[in-house]
Amino acid sequence: MISMSTITKQQFIQGDYTMNNLDLLSDVLEDFCTKHNLPFMSADDLLYGHVYAEINGLTEYQQNWLTNYIQVWDLTQDQGITS
Repeated sequence: MISMSTITKQQFIQGDYTMNNLDLLSDVLEDFCTKHNLPFMSADDLLYGHVYAEINGLTEYQQNWLTNYIQVWDLTQDQGITS
């Protein structure tokens, strides 16, 4: 799996980074995918890939989490809350 983190661990420790809310949300999704052994792809692809059997079945918790994540992403993007 390719790591898509926007900052390095050293940058985080030193506080030497700039991250906007969409970057943060991307990192949250990557962490969720890692913890649940899911491929790292967009939340929409994960959710609907499950529906069309492109990936292994998702639990109800995972489906609900991804649905909520998509709503937060959309609200953040629509309201221009990026920094």
